[in-house]
Amino acid sequence: MKKWCVTGEKCYNKPFWKDKSPKINSQKGNTVSGQIYISGGVLKRMKIRSVAGTDVRPTLSMVREALFDILSFKVSGASFLDLFAGNGTVAIEPLSRGAERVKMVERLPAALSAIKYNLSKVPENLALKAKVEAEDVKTFIKKGNIGDRDKFDIIFLDPPYYKTDKLKNFAAGLVEDIFSSGFCKETGIVVFQHETGLSLPEKGNNFEKTRIKKYGRTELTFFKPCEK
Repeated sequence: MKKWCVTGEKCYNKPFWKDKSPKINSQKGNTVSGQIYISGGVLKRMKIRSVAGTDVRPTLSMVREALFDILSFKVSGASFLDLFAGNGTVAIEPLSRGAERVKMVERLPAALSAIKYNLSKVPENLALKAKVEAEDVKTFIKKGNIGDRDKFDIIFLDPPYYKTDKLKNFAAGLVEDIFSSGFCKETGIVVFQHETGLSLPEKGNNFEKTRIKKYGRTELTFFKPCEK
């Protein structure tokens, strides 16, 4: 019998998002209903459940819409990796817009519960294109893409802003590690969402910055592999 798995957790005899909805209460970090909607594609206006507290900060609708306007011609048929996936909103957007497959990496139990709930509201033919890794992002990246079996056209990462000092210390290394890991295709792109003022390198051993887009206090920095 086919089993669906969240890496790092148990496997299920049916898709894990159908196992049962997460429990909801008012304590910090538990899932709550929020006014977040998918902005485009076949799931446009689908309401997304968010997570309370500061550990998970959903991408603002304005920024998300701008991101997928920029990526509009790349998303259909693409593979999409969402690091620090939170409640899964950014990853469900490409599913809605025709992506071939999506992978989300998230370690927080409350966020994983929100992802499970949100995928339960997605039509099964789309939800089956999604996979979830219940793991710390740095651990996931350090393991690397063994055997080049899991390359992506688009990689998106949005580390928590509230750890700005820590983020400054490891952001450049994280971008380098992503390109060294083998997860990004030669024609792929990496998009780093961060707070305005965070300085990211123009170029590394195997990547280069291509553009920066600013939206209030939020910036999207785009990278691509270096041409060989």
